[in-house]
Amino acid sequence: MPRLPGAPLQPPPPPMNVARLLNGNWIATYPGGPLRVVIGLDQMLRGRNYVATLIDGNKNIPPGNVMWRGTLDQHAPGIVIADQICAEHGFQQSRWVKARIIVSDPSNFREELVDPHDCGGFPVKFTRLGPAPTAPGTD
Repeated sequence: MPRLPGAPLQPPPPPMNVARLLNGNWIATYPGGPLRVVIGLDQMLRGRNYVATLIDGNKNIPPGNVMWRGTLDQHAPGIVIADQICAEHGFQQSRWVKARIIVSDPSNFREELVDPHDCGGFPVKFTRLGPAPTAPGTD
């Protein structure tokens, strides 16, 4: 009986994009910090659309406000393209500016502004509170 050829070797799966693991509780180095931030998925939009909400306020932005919203960069793993809120003392002259979230590993990332002159206090470093997830939440 002729022998069937074996299945071809499959290439290993690509490494997981660590930017898919941002959900959770973080400490951020925003001015007046460190400040707690919770990151979740925007339930109103499909896909990986993050919303980062400030738990602790500072002199510029009160607690409970969205700090940034972002989506995965489809062309660069480990990057989230975001809009960051900037405001003056007492939440005056609030405005949205363009930012990049650069994820180094599941427990650390930094946020930098596209134009560093848009807002003071950047880049901001984030450190996860608690253990990092090993798989992304559902989109």
